[in-house]
Amino acid sequence: EQTEVSRFIAQLAAGSKPELIHRGEVVRALYSGCVADSDEAFGLLTDWLKQNNLYDNALIVVTSDHGEELMDHGSVGHLTTLYRELVRVPLLVKFPQNRRAGDTVEDLCQLSQVGPTMLETALGSEALPTQLIPLEQSEDSPIYLGADVGRDAVRVQQGDRNYHIHIEGVRMDSLVLSRYFSSTRRLMPIQLFDLEKDEREVEDLTWQRPGLTLFLSAVLRRNRLAREAVKVQGDDAEKL
Repeated sequence: EQTEVSRFIAQLAAGSKPELIHRGEVVRALYSGCVADSDEAFGLLTDWLKQNNLYDNALIVVTSDHGEELMDHGSVGHLTTLYRELVRVPLLVKFPQNRRAGDTVEDLCQLSQVGPTMLETALGSEALPTQLIPLEQSEDSPIYLGADVGRDAVRVQQGDRNYHIHIEGVRMDSLVLSRYFSSTRRLMPIQLFDLEKDEREVEDLTWQRPGLTLFLSAVLRRNRLAREAVKVQGDDAEKL
């Protein structure tokens, strides 16, 4: 008997496009299967480390580069929005000798802090450059988000795309603002959500709270200009 997944693949191979809601159901099933496989593989890895007396002194980090939208906001996939289902990822850290075992950290953090944490654990805090922030140091607000679609697809050899979407966002406390730039798609240019009252990001507050929208837009623009200035300095240094 043909399964939903195999029917879905057969429809794609035949050139037809299944309805988005049906595609979402199939992708959700495939996604759950991938999570189960990853979980099993991680269990085999930890078992091997324990059997070879390497587990106690090991630093183990479990995380993800991004989440996945499975019809949460009417689409399937990632890289085209900055909703929580895409930017909120699991993060589990097992330090050597089980230091801080059982601790749960509620502070916001970024994946950019994972690398410094590994360096600090392996080499000590004195070897860590001052601009790098490990996980055990809380990240100052605001936190910046971003994705570059089209360009990213080419980098990972997914082929050229006939569109380009750049998304940038900023989060301060429970407020999160996203701004979209698109070459071919008409997307909401700015969205503002209050995660404390609207965890699923359904009610866009852009026009209800214009003052906050303008303020966070200015914060976002200041960060963009600072990054562009650093890039120009780096480009000039390479020419020397």
